[in-house]
Amino acid sequence: MTTPSGTISFQNIETEFGGSHPITMSEYYGKAVGIPTSGTISMSQFQNKTAFSAFSNTFTTAGSGSVTIPYGASTVTLSIVGAGGPSGFGASYSNIDKHTSGGGGGGGGYIHWTISVAGYGGNTMSYVVGSGATYGAPVRDSSVTWLSISPTAFGGGAGTSAAGSYANENPGVGGAGGSTGGNGLSDPIDRYNGSNGSNGDTNGGPGPGGYSGGGPGDAGNGGTAPGSYEGGSAPGADGYVQFSWA
Repeated sequence: MTTPSGTISFQNIETEFGGSHPITMSEYYGKAVGIPTSGTISMSQFQNKTAFSAFSNTFTTAGSGSVTIPYGASTVTLSIVGAGGPSGFGASYSNIDKHTSGGGGGGGGYIHWTISVAGYGGNTMSYVVGSGATYGAPVRDSSVTWLSISPTAFGGGAGTSAAGSYANENPGVGGAGGSTGGNGLSDPIDRYNGSNGSNGDTNGGPGPGGYSGGGPGDAGNGGTAPGSYEGGSAPGADGYVQFSWA
């Protein structure tokens, strides 16, 4: 529903936004765009207003951005997953037909945390979604920044590449799982380290990536299939950030 755009009553306000009876205008501070968060409120400021309804914003592509805190929201639950690390490179020794794979990338860390945003409608929160890219210097950590808090789910480590020689092949070692951290964290909060990636195999099997420990994160992809120098390194999965407003 939406309140009337013309004449409006206390009952119209209570029907749309809830609250206790008798009505105290201060209980409706910041309930919608254009309604003050303090001081004097006039009846006309409630015309043509709609109460907040719960919804989520989810970002799964590596990069950064910001979201605006919706008016009327009381809390936000943050779900933050760091990117998986890439696998190591495989190696092949054609003269003896051996294929040795790189280690799998570690899984990203995971944070699940509910905080109060009451009265902060219109403010913005910044976020970063970590990248599972193989090359360059990607930011693997996923984070949210607002006021004095910066919860961060660190990305998984890269698996090492296969090494050695045809007589003494050494599979790659799995990358370390990402941890969690940041400023302003306080209980209750769920925090999990990502799982370590698996080691590579001397017979061509890829080293599977680690999953986010205890959380819903994707895997850091494993080492390349039966390894050749041309096979390359498999990227980890990008992280993600979700804002669930209530």
